[in-house]
Amino acid sequence: MSKSVEEIKKSCDGKVKTKITKFYPIGRTSNKSFSGTFEGNTKTISNLTIDMTNETNSSDKNYVGLFGYSNGNIKGLNVKDILVKGQNNVGGLVGYQDKGNISEIILSGTIEGNNDVGGITGYKKNGTIKSIILNENIIHSNNYGDAVASNGYNVDGVIIESGNIQGALNMGPYSSNIYYLDGVISIYDSSATKIDKQYLHNLSYYSQLKDSSGNPIIETEATGDVNGTGYVFGYDSNNNIIIERKN
Repeated sequence: MSKSVEEIKKSCDGKVKTKITKFYPIGRTSNKSFSGTFEGNTKTISNLTIDMTNETNSSDKNYVGLFGYSNGNIKGLNVKDILVKGQNNVGGLVGYQDKGNISEIILSGTIEGNNDVGGITGYKKNGTIKSIILNENIIHSNNYGDAVASNGYNVDGVIIESGNIQGALNMGPYSSNIYYLDGVISIYDSSATKIDKQYLHNLSYYSQLKDSSGNPIIETEATGDVNGTGYVFGYDSNNNIIIERKN
């Protein structure tokens, strides 16, 4: 997605019927929300920029992410080097998570906003976030931006591998099993647990991290697909962490 939307459209059909110069979030408002199931199918979205800061209508600056306002389920996706900029409710994957489940996601990039800013979800009202790897995820905010989600109820199983977080790594009692690698910078880490940097990208080590029920916080080839989403983390031929199908 490093090309502009206009260039991509030209490459598909050879001509431009409507001039589109930017990517807009999927599901822009509560009455036009995304409410299906997005199967990432182990694919990668790379170098996507979503910048809503210069929109004329002030309301368009809110609910910003790959999905703006979501009631749906999102799983099995790698979002690489994303840049998301907005005002309120700004997230790397979802601007406002009203409900639905998010799992088996790798995300890296920069997220900027004023209020309710998060690496995965800007503001999280309901639903779950589980089995997430934030690789080189950097969050900037004029106020505070949290590593996973603002208002982090039902966040369980996240590894923050690197980043500069202008906010919390863990939303205290509202989230659990949040781990971060030594070297991650944040304003405060709350009850998140530090991991020695020697374990960076080490899925064998990650798979040994368990929740209070004895289930793995990150699902890998070694642990299997415990939560039944159809996806686990694995390695490609270059030893990079990827999402894999697990039938």
